[in-house]
Amino acid sequence: MKINIFDRYNENTKKLMHSLDTAGMESKSLFVHYDGELPKGGMSPYSFFTKLPEESEEQGLFFDQVIIPKFYAIRHLDGGSAAIEYLQERVGLIHYRKEGYRLVQTVDWFSKSN
Repeated sequence: MKINIFDRYNENTKKLMHSLDTAGMESKSLFVHYDGELPKGGMSPYSFFTKLPEESEEQGLFFDQVIIPKFYAIRHLDGGSAAIEYLQERVGLIHYRKEGYRLVQTVDWFSKSN
């Protein structure tokens, strides 16, 4: 498997990927600095090294599909986020995508040591 490693997903990266695709050079693309927006077939370092299944741009997790430990709960807060709670204490926060109804963009986990 051929892999292109890019620093960021920006206009220059889009142009290069389009050129490589037009030339018939198929490969996976890994983006080091990842802000949640990836092109179809793009991977973050986390998804690459954990070998998580890829999802297309049309798919995504609904907020209640986020994997959480036993006895944790997900509570919808507002139109843009949901709290992950354990024993009535907030231990994480789910941020929704702007274009999807309660589709997950990112998940922040909190730590007592930080």
